[in-house]
Amino acid sequence: MDRPAAALLVFGTGGLWPALMMTYPWRATGDPMYLVHLNRTRVMNTLAATHSPLLYRLPLIPIAILIRLSPLTLGAAIYGFMKSFRSRLPAAFAGLTVFFAAVQIHAILTRGLLALPRYSLTLGSMLAIIA
Repeated sequence: MDRPAAALLVFGTGGLWPALMMTYPWRATGDPMYLVHLNRTRVMNTLAATHSPLLYRLPLIPIAILIRLSPLTLGAAIYGFMKSFRSRLPAAFAGLTVFFAAVQIHAILTRGLLALPRYSLTLGSMLAIIA
């Protein structure tokens, strides 16, 4: 298999799952993002019922990352993050990591995402790669 065909196979099939997950609600309700809207509504109702304070929700993900990576690895990730801006490709990955963290914090602040330790896995993995 040649390289363009392999790339099409890998990245073409990677986008198949979101397309299928958007096709079902689009046919059922007329809104392709219905499941995303439904999840946000459920999160808002859960947060309204549990009354968890912002001072609990905001530091939960950084603490989970600290426990998951260990302080030494987190320090290495911060050092690697600062050093990554010297080269183009590592700087792009560091920028993507910052963007992902900003989106996650925004979702928590606007009460659209539950602050659960499992949501720190992607960000923690990105920081581990940087380290």
